[in-house]
Amino acid sequence: MSGDVGSRHANDDPISWLEQSITKEVLHNSYKIYNNLPPETSLPINEAEHLVHIGKIIWDCKASNKIGVVALHHHETLLPDHSFVGHIEQLNKSYYYWTRKLANERINLDKVCGYKFSYVEGKRLCPFEFRQGQMLDLSGVDKTLFSRIGQYLIKNYLTSRIGLVLLIPELSKNKMTEFSLPCGMVQVETELLPKDQTTVTTEWHWDPRTGLYGAGVYCVINKKGEHEELVTKCEGLSKIVDVVNLAEQAGLLQFEVR
Repeated sequence: MSGDVGSRHANDDPISWLEQSITKEVLHNSYKIYNNLPPETSLPINEAEHLVHIGKIIWDCKASNKIGVVALHHHETLLPDHSFVGHIEQLNKSYYYWTRKLANERINLDKVCGYKFSYVEGKRLCPFEFRQGQMLDLSGVDKTLFSRIGQYLIKNYLTSRIGLVLLIPELSKNKMTEFSLPCGMVQVETELLPKDQTTVTTEWHWDPRTGLYGAGVYCVINKKGEHEELVTKCEGLSKIVDVVNLAEQAGLLQFEVR
């Protein structure tokens, strides 16, 4: 994926690109986009000034509760005809977001929408991760949002470093931390984790509780800068409760009465 996109793509970038129906072609292209993202060891990104500016654009365009910013990166090489699809679950009053890599033939196109997006040369704003459920209602968002952000990313050579994410209301009200899995990723509420974890920030958004802009999602990393795997095997993990139970047994999650 190129880090440069022609300005004409940013200037006519409509919100409808995010709201487009997911097709077989969109799924097929997503693995190429994902594999061309920077490696996870490229994090953290040192773009504080740019992140603040993009956050202000999101606020000005009335999208603070809809759209966040993501540090583009990949954890592994995704096979052709496979895509990352996530879903939210609630367990013991806590929310989790489990992203799994699935064969495209197993994905019901009518039940997924775009989740994370990257600017791609010649294709504009394209999804590289998906989630189960309905697309957010973006009707109240200022239509200039994506042209403004696109122009800013292009001008500052950030199209290969920064992308956009559609917020999930149940998750965006909490700080979340992501672990890698051999079969995908899982986000857990940060307050459930031991305090001695080493993390990097991967998403930023406006906090609906405080009204402040800042880190929303972290990733746990090891000494090599690689994202820490929550478990080493995915066999037998069919539900989020299976992952949570293994993590709790390993001392990686600390539950309290809530």
